[in-house]
Amino acid sequence: MTLCYLYCWTVCPLLVSTLRQIQPHSIEHNYADAVAFYPIDFDPEHDTPEVVSAC
Repeated sequence: MTLCYLYCWTVCPLLVSTLRQIQPHSIEHNYADAVAFYPIDFDPEHDTPEVVSAC
């Protein structure tokens, strides 16, 4: 589970970037069924579905 804010300009972009690398790596190395990605956002006022889907 990952807690993130799309309007975070410090550690959040690095965290999301790392997670984006882990997902294809897990597929390529046959452990994708052993992991799950659950990002949770606590800023629904700014991080609307439209904003999230653009990321």
